[in-house]
Amino acid sequence: MPLNTYAPAAIGGPLPAPGDWLAERWAARNPQLLPLGTLLAEGRMVLLLDALNEMPAADEKEYRQRVSQWKTWLQALHRDHPGN
Repeated sequence: MPLNTYAPAAIGGPLPAPGDWLAERWAARNPQLLPLGTLLAEGRMVLLLDALNEMPAADEKEYRQRVSQWKTWLQALHRDHPGN
């Protein structure tokens, strides 16, 4: 999924949790497939998170916070659902 579209649902709102944001996009693009959470729990996914360097942010500090959110989510995914 291209991360250059990762942004709050409403201007000035909070950022969605990375896993929730990704699951919503997965469901919209792949309604015929199992939910992303199911596939991740089974350890059957390879994620290509494209455009990390294009993730929208107001400044470098905000950008680093967003990257950190994704890193934390991916580390938890690896810990909780190895095989992805």
